[in-house]
Amino acid sequence: MHQRIHTLNTFFKYKQFFQGIMTRQLRKRTRAVVKKEQTDTPHTSKYFKKTKVKKEEVKESVLVEDSVDIEWVKTLNNKDYFQWIGERTGNIPRRWDTPLPEDAFQPINGNKLPKHFKYIYMKLRNMRSSINAPVDSVGGSSVSITVAEQLGIAKEELIPKNYRLQTLIGIMLSSQTKDEVTAKAMYNITKYCLDNFGARGISLDAMLQIDEPTLDSLIRAVGFHSRKAKYVTQTCQILVNRFNSEIPTTPEGMMSLPGVGPKMTYLTLQKTWGRMDGICVDVHVDRLCKLFKWVDSKKCKTPNDTREELQKWLPLPLWREINSLLVGYGQAIDRSRAKNCELCATEENPFIPGKSNAHNHICPKVASAELLDMVPHMKNYQSWVNYLVKEAKIYDVIKSELPSHDNTFLDMGPPLVKLEDEIMIKPEIKQENEVL
Repeated sequence: MHQRIHTLNTFFKYKQFFQGIMTRQLRKRTRAVVKKEQTDTPHTSKYFKKTKVKKEEVKESVLVEDSVDIEWVKTLNNKDYFQWIGERTGNIPRRWDTPLPEDAFQPINGNKLPKHFKYIYMKLRNMRSSINAPVDSVGGSSVSITVAEQLGIAKEELIPKNYRLQTLIGIMLSSQTKDEVTAKAMYNITKYCLDNFGARGISLDAMLQIDEPTLDSLIRAVGFHSRKAKYVTQTCQILVNRFNSEIPTTPEGMMSLPGVGPKMTYLTLQKTWGRMDGICVDVHVDRLCKLFKWVDSKKCKTPNDTREELQKWLPLPLWREINSLLVGYGQAIDRSRAKNCELCATEENPFIPGKSNAHNHICPKVASAELLDMVPHMKNYQSWVNYLVKEAKIYDVIKSELPSHDNTFLDMGPPLVKLEDEIMIKPEIKQENEVL
């Protein structure tokens, strides 16, 4: 009897035990919610080396609201408009031989210029006229004039309003596309407008009559052509609905267009309305500014980061030209153009296409000795930058060894003439039989 009771007690004990296990398995596990404290101090570990973060004063990017009388610009005829926009943007004949204003190297807000900046910038500027890069003739902002001339439309015949639209479209198509390819696409659109609508080049009325599939076929050579065809088609309709059939006149308006970001915005506003609201930074400008250490590559992960960093200190007079200056060199390096050629080019175009069209060459008969000396170092970005920085250091040494009142260099040739602080040129030597 007692044994039977003990057996029953044992049975019920194990039954309760197994029921408890089953209950725990089916029961939802609950965890206490622990609120993580927000702190600016990063988690540190004794197993990893601590990195010291240097505290620097935060400098804001300068926001420039350039004042241009837009309504006055709209009233200008062809001759007055192109003369004004050329002088306003510095896009004039022999622009790189034109002296900079006195305040060209006055940094913004008293910020210091990067080391060797003035020397390297002036060296690049002085030699830039010897390089005829694609950006000079078929870049997004100049391609419409070049294409029009190829199709028999003189610059004097271009309507300023149409030119502004053509510039916007050219810049939209140029994204992630070589300038020569952009020029071909613009040529196709312009010719289509001439053949089908009788328009003198691209106009808003003509573009509104081109459907998206047709436009896509005309620009098929450019990168992301389908997306760009959609953006351009939408943009033309937006200009009618929101901007009185003109292109926008402000950064906010320009960036409201589909596919238009800061780079396109600031370049378009500069080349069409003469506004210098910001710096246009593309991959060439981004790469070179980092290699020259004009910006911190650790902080500037994108071209837009580089733009914001540049706008903290770059003198305002240089905003209008730094893009064209650096892009020209970037294109020369990227396309392996630094090769001597025994053929003779014109003085206006020392870079001439090779037979394979894969490379362009520099003609030693027309290039300056200074440029030819630099050519072997232009095989890649790092080699070229090292060469220029090394020259800048040599310049510092020579300058330090000269008396404080002497700002010339020892030279076996004609004496140097001082133009302004740290900028020297040799005067032209007149021939004996030259008429004065």
